[in-house]
Amino acid sequence: MQFEAVLAAVEQVLDRGCLSKTEEMVFRQCWEGRSYLEIAQISGYDTGYIKDTGYRLWQRLSETCGEKVTKQNFKGVLRRVVVSDRPASTVSTQPQLPPTSRQDWGDAIDVSIFHGRSCLRRVVEV
Repeated sequence: MQFEAVLAAVEQVLDRGCLSKTEEMVFRQCWEGRSYLEIAQISGYDTGYIKDTGYRLWQRLSETCGEKVTKQNFKGVLRRVVVSDRPASTVSTQPQLPPTSRQDWGDAIDVSIFHGRSCLRRVVEV
């Protein structure tokens, strides 16, 4: 399973859309089998900050996937959720993740003219 395809599928279904740069870095490094300590050393961030970022990421994925996601099981969960039930030789190119709640933005402005942006973020004030 290609990392970029999994990352795109995850970002597509998460409630807030795109992962932050730190979340994406933690996700990528965990995908490559690195520990939080190694990620902190590579990135220059504090180990506690990396652990907190990972925890929040796994929580978001748990809510999206409908089962507990951890650093130890996230690859298996995503394989089950992203890859369809077909044999490996006919794996779907479109990720099959469970639907998430979506809002109808009705007359929202047309953002199709923006260039060079991989995704748009919806900022919600708490």
